[in-house]
Amino acid sequence: MEKATKLLKRQVEKLSSEDFDLEAWKSSAIAVITRIFGEDNSRIEQIKNLKIDYGSWALRDAKASYNPLESSKKVGREIVESAIDEIEIFDNEGHFIDINQLLESKLKLSDYEAIMEILNSSVSKSEKRSKLIKSLDTLDKQKLVSVLEELLIKY
Repeated sequence: MEKATKLLKRQVEKLSSEDFDLEAWKSSAIAVITRIFGEDNSRIEQIKNLKIDYGSWALRDAKASYNPLESSKKVGREIVESAIDEIEIFDNEGHFIDINQLLESKLKLSDYEAIMEILNSSVSKSEKRSKLIKSLDTLDKQKLVSVLEELLIKY
C-alpha cells in the first residue's frame, strides 16, 4: 500500500503545479484511483464532477475572495487526501490485503507469475476474467482453498 499512497501523494503535488490543467489532472487522478480502489469507487464520480465555475450565479453568490480554480483544487486535494487517509488507516488495522504478497506466499512462482501477467494485461475485463478462471482451474485445489481462506480471514 506504500506505492498506492505514493501515487496519490503525487496527485496532490500536481495540484500545486505552475501549469496546472484541471482536465488533465482529473484524467490522471481518475486513472490512479481506479487502479487502487476499482472503477466503482465514489471518488471517481466526485473528481469527474469537478469544474471551474465562472458562471455569473457562482460568482454572484460567492465571497469576494472566491477563486474558482483554487476552489476546484481544494476539493480535488480533499478527495485524494481522503483516499490516502483511508489506505493509511485501514492498512495499519489489517483491513487491506496486498494481493501480490498473498498470492506469492501461497503459490509457486510460475503460477504466481502467470496470474499476475493476466491481472496486469490490457485485455478487456471479460477476457481477463476468462483467462484467470482457466489459469486458476489448473491450480491445486488445496492452494486455492488456502488463498480463499486467507482472504476471508482478513475481511
